Amino acid sequence: MNQLQVELENCYGIKRLSQPFNFTPNDNVNVIYAKNGLMKTSFAKVFKKFQDGKEGDIKDLIFNNAPVVKNIQVDGTDILKEEIFVINSFEKAYESDSISSLLINDTI
Repeated sequence: MNQLQVELENCYGIKRLSQPFNFTPNDNVNVIYAKNGLMKTSFAKVFKKFQDGKEGDIKDLIFNNAPVVKNIQVDGTDILKEEIFVINSFEKAYESDSISSLLINDTI
């Protein structure tokens, strides 16, 4: 994967986000930083719905009649649910059919 292109509108409070994330060998780390309440959890919710195969459920919870745009592509091709693994900060353990194994020290 070299580039993740995210186009979101009216998704769980994300009014509009159009952003490429580069993962080339020289630029392989991306960080999303924002104050509390400014879209990080909404961003994770969108990816979780894709991971679960429920992208049709994505909407804005307040303005749920607003038109939704939810395009996520990897190198110009629609992302597959097997390519996504969402880790929620409030969960103690993780399971997923989309990865073969996740190595993690539970005490950390």
